[in-house]
Amino acid sequence: MIKYKVGSLFDHLYAGTILVHIVNNLGLFGKGFAYHLNKAYPENTKTYKKWAAEHGYNIPQGAVLFYFSDDEVMIANCCAQSGIIGKNNPVPFKAESLELCLAKVAELRPQRIVMPRIGCNLGGSTWNIVEPIIEKHLGQFDVEVFTLPNEVHLFAD
Repeated sequence: MIKYKVGSLFDHLYAGTILVHIVNNLGLFGKGFAYHLNKAYPENTKTYKKWAAEHGYNIPQGAVLFYFSDDEVMIANCCAQSGIIGKNNPVPFKAESLELCLAKVAELRPQRIVMPRIGCNLGGSTWNIVEPIIEKHLGQFDVEVFTLPNEVHLFAD
């Protein structure tokens, strides 16, 4: 079941939590949510960039890099974005890739999952596309989706 919360998900991480977020296939990391994730978990960023290099900076869509932090939080780096958002790529988010990624997360039978509004900011998608995918694959688990206070208006019904 998805529970919606307002605030920083970084204030709600503890051992046993899986933090799910989307990465692009190019190894570029440092804007949007990834900027804050890098501040909190710089070793995750280094591991992701190494992973991208190992794939020739073309990580397969649907692949997941699971990173285990020192504080026992697992970070699921889900490759569900082709390139980065821009004039020639207004929606780099790939729904079918997210389906593959979340199926892999579900295989772990997580007790608790936290995530930002994945795919919606720099991914260029909308929550009405992303939310059903999350429900389909992770709805049987405890999923907390965080929205920053200054972004709540973007997701108002």
